[in-house]
Formats: sequence, structure tokens, C-alpha cells
Amino acid sequence: MNWEKLLSTKSQMEHIKIPQSWSVYFVDEFENDYRRIISSEEFRALQDKMQVLSLANSDFVRTRLTHSLEVSSIGRQLGTMVASNARKNEKTDLFGDKSELYARYFSTILSTAGLLHDLGNTPFGHFGEEAIGNWFRQKFEDDSFEYKGKPIREVLSEQMVKDLVGFNGNCQTLRILSRPYRDGVSSELDVTCSVINSLIKYPASSLTMNPDGFDGRMKKMGYFLSEEDFFISVRNECGLEGVEMYPLAFLLEASDDIGYVISDLEDVINEKVVSEMELVRFCNEAFEIMQAEYAKAEPDEEQELQLMITEDLLRKQEKVVMEAGTDEERLRNTIRFLKFVKRWFIYSAADSFFKYYNQIMDGSFRGELLDVGFHSITIKIYKRLMARYVYTESGKLKTELAGNRIIMELLDRFVPACVYWHEEDCRDKQNRIDTGYIRIFPDKYLDDYDQRKTDDDVYNLYLRFHMVIDFVSGLTDSKAKKLYQELTGF
Repeated sequence: MNWEKLLSTKSQMEHIKIPQSWSVYFVDEFENDYRRIISSEEFRALQDKMQVLSLANSDFVRTRLTHSLEVSSIGRQLGTMVASNARKNEKTDLFGDKSELYARYFSTILSTAGLLHDLGNTPFGHFGEEAIGNWFRQKFEDDSFEYKGKPIREVLSEQMVKDLVGFNGNCQTLRILSRPYRDGVSSELDVTCSVINSLIKYPASSLTMNPDGFDGRMKKMGYFLSEEDFFISVRNECGLEGVEMYPLAFLLEASDDIGYVISDLEDVINEKVVSEMELVRFCNEAFEIMQAEYAKAEPDEEQELQLMITEDLLRKQEKVVMEAGTDEERLRNTIRFLKFVKRWFIYSAADSFFKYYNQIMDGSFRGELLDVGFHSITIKIYKRLMARYVYTESGKLKTELAGNRIIMELLDRFVPACVYWHEEDCRDKQNRIDTGYIRIFPDKYLDDYDQRKTDDDVYNLYLRFHMVIDFVSGLTDSKAKKLYQELTGF
């Protein structure tokens, strides 16, 4: 891989040319990407999608929008750090006289990708994502879910079935970005190939992924069959082959992890889901368990250093909490300390990027920057705390379970209605109720189907299922709830 190829400014459609007189105020294509995304309706819709806690709990908890802004900010900082400071961290000059230019490019690409990384997420968090996959899994087991006299599971190809039951937000984000047009002109989501490649964490299809394998890049699918050609063309444009990951994708992944671990933890402490004392107790106990686990293995100097660094950080955390005079002071000091930890995680990610730079550039690096950094034990402890207290919090679970029912109900109504839609020889199987449900769809989804459909009836059926998913997953939390209430009368 080489940066001249990796930093491609190509997008899918030609944008409106700027007047010649504007050229004196040059703005590169990556900055234009950022500007367009910020003003797009798809990005703004993230303000009404829950991040971790229900939006009804507080006016101040993070949404998908604020989380994306934070990830964007962390990504921008990491991009600047790794390019601007390359000469200070390596004996060889990584970028030569282009360090300043690359610092600008890296930071803008990563900040734009940070805005986009959750674009494909469903309403009601990851429960919504699972609800879509579970709905199709259950339906494919039902022989009455049929198309032209055959169970649909036998009609669709293996990859089509796996795509639908394995639905995830990463693939949906790529699908959204593969639609560059709106009313025949370039849309705000028509971004450069460099930005799109920064978002591709898993260069695998539903057929090639290997959840139990050693290679982390293959643990999940990164694209649907419907976007396979788009996926290949975007990667080819930047010179990526096989399962190589775009180098900046590692930095975006670290930005996302830092964003959700620290920022989400701030939210749950502010909302009293986890107390400051519980934070200290859990972290200390988790550290002791991990310390004992490592003691059983062969001595490892790097792990010993990581343990020392984590122990020092946790002692400081305990001091900050225990020495607070009032509850208000304890909360304020804890939040301030978590921001300090965030800065350490950012520094650790940048350090790992330099440490493994050669493996990243030759495509052999299979890990995650934070997992191989000097604070890898610290972030594991915080992730365990989130899993123990936050993801099982009763208010969050109630919201997600209600969201699961809402999404299941919407799919129950919309998917059957589209099975024979636009099938000229099956009009007798499309009743007025089915047609009514289809009319609820915004035109952009119907138009997208018209743009994508082929002469293959089976593939078109698969595309119609995606059309429904596009609509349902694109709803905000409140719109999904409102539509459910309107259709069911509850």
C-alpha cells in the first residue's frame, strides 16, 4: 500500500464545479466531504437515536449524534498526531516533506468518517439490529413464508439468506453510502473513496466471514451482496487487495472504542446507573483478577509494563474518588478523571499505530490498536465494567425490549407487503392493504429500488427485502414508535 493511492479523492459522481474565482480559496475534497455530511438529513437524524441510555431518561445523555461528533473529534486528533509527529516517533521519516499535508488529510478523513460510522444503526440501539436479523431468521424457518410456491429460504441464494439474518449496522452504513444520487444529482452522502474505506472494518462477505477465526478482520461481514460491486470498486480505487484494511480504519476503530467506553461511562455515572464507589471497586477487583491470570502464564515484559501502568492509573482513580469531600465534588472529580483517561487512550492508540506501522502498511496487522497498546489492560477493565453494569441496566433493557417489539411488528407488516410488489405476473397476490403499506415508504427508497432492480426475479426479491430494511432501520426512535402506534392503534 502507498499513500499516493490510498488518499484518493474520487467519489461516485461528479460534483458541481465551483466558479473559477473561488479557486483562490482552495478547499480539498476531504473538507468538502465533511461539510456535506454535517448538513445532511441522514446525519442529523442520529440526534433521535439512543446511544446507551434511553433518550427519555435525561436531556443530557449522549445520542448517536453526539457520540458521532465525539468520535469525529477523536479521529481528527489522532489523524493529526500520527502524521504531524511521524518524524519524532520513527528513525525513518514516514511521510517526508508531506507530513503537514498528510496531517490535514488524515485528520479530515477521520473526522468525516467519525460522523458517518453509525449512519446505518437502527432505532433502539443494537437490539434493533438484532431484531431485524432475528425476524428474518424466524421467517426463513416458516414454510408459509413463500415466493411463487416455494419457501423463500429455498428461493434466495445462501449469501442472500446470510445477509438478511446477519444484518448489521456496518453493512447498512456502506449501503447508504452506495446511493450517491438524489433527484438525479449528487447527494450530500457522495463522499470520497478514502473516507468510505476508513469505515470498512471487516472486508468480508457473509460467506467469507469467520467469527471463530484468528483474523479479527474476518469476524463479521462488512458488506451485503447488493453492495459487493461497490465495495470492490471503492477498495480498488485505493489499491487495496484481499483482506487488507485501509490504514486509517484502525485509527477510526480506536476512536469509536474510546468514544463509547469513556463517554458512555460518563453518562451512566452522571445518571447514577453506576456510582463512583462502584467504579473504583469494580476496576480494582477486575485488575486483581487479570493480574492473577497473567501471573499463571509465562513471564512477559510487555504485560508486566501494562500491569504497572494500569495499577498506577487505578490508584490515581481511587484517590480522586475517595478524597472528595462532597457527592458533587466526587462526581465532578470522577468525570474530570475519565477525561484524563480518554487522553491516555488516544495517546496509546497513536503509539500503537507507529509501533505496528510496517505491519499495517503491508496488510499483515490483524489486531486492534488499543488491544496492543500500553493501556490495553485498562480499556479491557472499563469494557468489562460497561458489560456488567450498563448493558444490563433495567431502563435500557426495557427500552430495547420495547424497540424489539416495535421493529418486529413493522417488519411483520411491511415485508409481506413487498414480496410481490412490482411483479407483473403476480398482481393478483398484491392486495389493497399491501399496496397501502408500500405507499407509506418515502419515495427515496422506492426510487432506489427502481435504480437497482435487474431482470433477475430472485435478486429483485432480495432487493425488496433490503428496501424494507432501509426504511425501518432509517427511522429514528420516536418515528418508529409513532409509526407503530399509528399502525396498531396502541
